Amino acid sequence: MTVCSRSVFLRQVVCVVLLVLASSALGGCAADRASVDATEKLEKELEKLRGSMADIKKSLEEIKKLVEAIPYKRPGADDVRMDASVKARGGVQLTIVPGDIASAAHLAVVITVRNVGKKSFVWDREFSVFMRWNVKTDDGTVLKSESIADVERDAPEGWKSRFVAIAPGQSLSERVVLTTGFRKFFCGVGYSHVEEPLSPGIIPFGYQKLARFVIPEKTRFVSIQVEYIGVGGIGHPEMGFMHEFGVTPGDIGLLQQEVASNTINIPISGSDISPRP
Repeated sequence: MTVCSRSVFLRQVVCVVLLVLASSALGGCAADRASVDATEKLEKELEKLRGSMADIKKSLEEIKKLVEAIPYKRPGADDVRMDASVKARGGVQLTIVPGDIASAAHLAVVITVRNVGKKSFVWDREFSVFMRWNVKTDDGTVLKSESIADVERDAPEGWKSRFVAIAPGQSLSERVVLTTGFRKFFCGVGYSHVEEPLSPGIIPFGYQKLARFVIPEKTRFVSIQVEYIGVGGIGHPEMGFMHEFGVTPGDIGLLQQEVASNTINIPISGSDISPRP
């Protein structure tokens, strides 16, 4: 190869290299531009999303204000609808619902008895006589109520205003605070073993007290159910009733059958909700 030919060849190689470098530079610029365009588009979409989030937050704040402006209305007979899951027995349905936000110091329920049968019956408007409350904590502990005060015996024939007839289709409700003092009816029998001339026998008793449940610390929720034991329960309730009120349940038409409510779980506000070990 001559010197002239070699010089021409080198110039050709240099031109090819320059073309390759120029092409790479142009490709890099195009890639950088595409990256810039994508970033700008992403920023615009994020800005739209921030605006949407702000609108949602504003809407939630407005909804919260509307909810807070609604006056609290305690559930009552008109609010507790017949629930197919709450079985009626003998034409009687017993239902409980949470009374309000619950805490360990304030646990309230609204209890409703409803006549879904065809015959009237008489009921204690205090929701005390023959009522048995079953309360358990989330770990299965069964709570027992404790008596905190005596209740003065009703005046003679006071039962006439206390016990009311519930006709078919009617209902009666009461709010019961289980932790600050609710009326509880106790009944049972004692046995006399004195010598003659009195023979040994059964001595019935019936009385009322204020009672309450104490909710243990760290309880996350409580399970509540209530039963009406009727006159056939353990402890001769019919005899105890007559001792306290001076009449028998049959005399006034008091409901004599057993009936149980639904079971509800009520979260305890402010409790430790972390999983138990």
